[in-house]
This record gives sequence, structure tokens and C-alpha cells, in this order.
Amino acid sequence: LTDGEISEVVSYLRSKNKVIWSQKNILQSLEKANGPIKKINYKNILNLTAVVERGNSSVWLMEGEEILDKFPFSDIHGGIKYTRDYKKFFIPTRNGYVGRYDLDRGYDGKIRACVSLRNITVSNDDKYLVAACLFPQQLVVLDTSNFAIKKIIKLDGKVSGIYSLINVNKAIFTYRDKPILAEVDFKKLKINFKKLKEDK
Repeated sequence: LTDGEISEVVSYLRSKNKVIWSQKNILQSLEKANGPIKKINYKNILNLTAVVERGNSSVWLMEGEEILDKFPFSDIHGGIKYTRDYKKFFIPTRNGYVGRYDLDRGYDGKIRACVSLRNITVSNDDKYLVAACLFPQQLVVLDTSNFAIKKIIKLDGKVSGIYSLINVNKAIFTYRDKPILAEVDFKKLKINFKKLKEDK
């Protein structure tokens, strides 16, 4: 790029342009896997590991040193997340897609929650998958079993990451651009905000 083109790109990124990715966009992005249902035969569910092979843009499902399954998936970002029963896991990408793998079905498809994704988390009761989105600024709450949209929560700031708590059915996140701690209640699908003190 020329210096002028670089300057234009920087100006665009710093502008207040609105990124739109609506419920309709999300639903239309759903891609179901084309292959046959593949029930995975494993000995101990606690020994299963999902391995990201970045160079070849694929994910391996392994038990010990044995590869039980392998499927293509690119641009993975933010860490694979499991349901608490370990029977499903979800794969996030930087450009907003979330893939689902089910031990009773194999790779089951993907959906695009947003244009730019920070990370994902799963509720403690395994009902909800939450995508924390940078563009547009929102949380997208999906049903873990079928990717149905349960709620879209608009955010007033850039989320820094969302993480489920261990002992309660809640998650927390903070913003990158303001001193606020948010607590997501998975039972009510509501957020409580708490302002934090800033060090000077």
C-alpha cells in the first residue's frame, strides 16, 4: 500500500463507522455439515483432546495419541470451549464464525455470530453459547444444541473477553475502553454492570 492508502485505512479504522450484522445475517450464515453422521467411538471421554493444526487449517479429535477424527476449520481464534458434559465443543474464528462438534454426530456445522469475534463461552448448564463480538459490539446468545438465537445483547463498548464462572451459572466480562465489570446471568439472560475504580 502507498502512504496515502495506509492513511485512508487508518482513518477508516478509527472512524465511527457502524458495522451491521443482524439476526437475519446470523441466521442466513448457518452452514450445516454435509457429511454423514459420525458417532465417535472413544474409551474415556476425559482423555479426549481437540487439537488445532494451524498450518493446515484443521482440527483433530484425539484420545491419547490416537486421532479419532479430523476436519477442516480455518482462522481459529480465542480457544475451543466445551460443554460441561464434554460431549460438545465449539470452535471460534477471528471473523465471527463458531463451529460445533458433537461426539454423537461429528462436525455439525457453523454459524457466523458477527464480523469480528473476541471469544466465546458456554453456560454452566450447557444450554447457551455466548459469542462476545467486537464488530458489531454485542453478545450473541445461541442454543448449544441447534444454534438457534436466544438473544442479542447490544454493548456500549469493546468487550475484552467473556468467561464463565465455575460455581454459579454466570459469566463476566470487561470492556477494553471503559472501567466496567459486567456480570451475565444465564438464568435471566440479563447483564448487571458495576463501575470499577481507575488507578491514576
